[in-house]
Order: sequence, then C-alpha cells, then structure tokens
Amino acid sequence: MMNRLVSRSVTLWESRGSGDWKATLNAPPASPVSAISTVMLRRTCSGVPSPKSFSLESSRSSLKIVVVMAGTNNVGRNSPLGDAAARGADVARGVAAIVGEIRQRAPEATVIVTGITPRNDNRDVNTVIDDANARIAKLADGKTIRYININDVLADPQGNLRPGMVHDGLHLTAQSYQVWADHLKPIFTEILGTPAASDQAPPPTGDPSVTSR
Repeated sequence: MMNRLVSRSVTLWESRGSGDWKATLNAPPASPVSAISTVMLRRTCSGVPSPKSFSLESSRSSLKIVVVMAGTNNVGRNSPLGDAAARGADVARGVAAIVGEIRQRAPEATVIVTGITPRNDNRDVNTVIDDANARIAKLADGKTIRYININDVLADPQGNLRPGMVHDGLHLTAQSYQVWADHLKPIFTEILGTPAASDQAPPPTGDPSVTSR
C-alpha cells in the first residue's frame, strides 16, 4: 500500500529546517512524496522517475491516496487588475488537469485536493486564490475525489495569515503542516483504517534540491 503527496515548495519548505512530515502526521500509513517541480502536470505524466520528477507509473496499482496541493505559483504575486475571476479559472483548470491525470493513472486511489493557501507576500492575490478554490472545490465528488480547505484556520476573516503560519508570507511552517495534517487524518483513517503503531511506509523523498545547497 502506497500513498503520495503531490505538491511543490509549500509542502517541502519545512524540510529545509527542523520540520518533518512524518512527525506532523504522527506516522500514519502514508509516505509523502513531493518531487514535482516547475511543470507539475508534465512530471506527473512522466513514465520515467528521476530525482527531480515524480511518476505514478511504478506505484499505480498500490496507491490508495494521493494528496494534491497545487496552484499558488500560477496565482503568482501580481495584483489582479479586474482579472481575478479569469486568473482563478485558469488556475483551477490546471489543478483539474492534474487531478484528471492522477485519476487516469491511479484509478483506484482517492485523490484529496487541498485548497490553495493564502499569501501574505501580496494579499491582493487572495481574491484570485478564493476564486480558484471555489472552482477547485467543485472537482470533489465526496468519494474518489475529496476537497479540504484549511484557510479558515491559517488566516483571519480578512484573509491575512495568522502569526506563525508562514516563514516568508507563503511557505508554511510546521504549525501550518499540523493544521493540514489534522484535516487529512480523518480521511486517511476512513480509507486506510487506524494508524499502525509503527510506520510501515518507506522514507519520504523530501526535496531533492536540498542536498545540492
């Protein structure tokens, strides 16, 4: 049984310091793998894994859960100029394409899509994020595709990230990872059962670029 976490640096950032996804999730029967780089869809479709790409092909028959967080890089930092809805729609189309490819390549897996988290590096783009998330949420069918959104916990009612939730206005801290994990755990338990006393999953791959720094 294998599980995958498909995302970019928002997932990986804490691995640069003392954070650890395994500890955050309290050793559930899952192995977070996040080696998706700039073009997530192209690398998800790749049939040949490499240190900087991730393929579903080698594990498709045993995947039970794939967690996806994607879209913040497409949102970017440029303030919307009357185009928030168009940009949100474009971001949502990209996430839908990733989810569709995962469903095709791992049809037995449950895909858990996480809403894009707010940004404090330019709060104006949060209107784009809200629009995109409203569209992304519609991908969920409550069965094979689930949707979770942790933004109400990470941010105040005005959309400003609460203290301690990000390092730099974007990348999540261990405190935020814990919030994310707490939202994932009920679905993990529903699908996989109660976590084992010891983690049986292989080690997470982490960020392949860290070793080169």
